[in-house]
Amino acid sequence: VLCKIHDGECGNHSGGRSLAQKALNVGYFWPTMRHDSTEYVKRCDRCQRYKPVPNLPAEIYHP
Repeated sequence: VLCKIHDGECGNHSGGRSLAQKALNVGYFWPTMRHDSTEYVKRCDRCQRYKPVPNLPAEIYHP
């Protein structure tokens, strides 16, 4: 189910929480759905390769 929603023709490689929400909207539910969705996204090679880099604080500049 998660594979079809995440990788399918209309899938946009969304994150774990939104993937779980999309599965809920379609009518699926199981107790560990949010955890399973997050783990599935962590294993997705394309998501890990092209995900945005988090905003990290700039290094302190010492002249």
